[in-house]
Amino acid sequence: MLKERIKLFGLQGLFWITLFIIGRITFLFYHFDQASSLSFREIGTILFLGLRMDLAMAGYWLILTGLLLTAPVQNIKFIARLHGVITILL
Repeated sequence: MLKERIKLFGLQGLFWITLFIIGRITFLFYHFDQASSLSFREIGTILFLGLRMDLAMAGYWLILTGLLLTAPVQNIKFIARLHGVITILL
């Protein structure tokens, strides 16, 4: 029971971080004409400094996950479905 909740928490954190990183890379490709003038180091700096913001934002969203997972509900599938609906709405 606890292992399932910890696994769900970790997967949710990984989801948010991956989503934010993909969003940042997509943004750089979308603005390729301006981003092409950046050096490799500058792009690396953008991704590294953005990672700090991504981790912070993922932490904020994970507060909601943590609160849901500490609910005294025995059915983890119910919590997972509820959290999935909330994630889609966000």
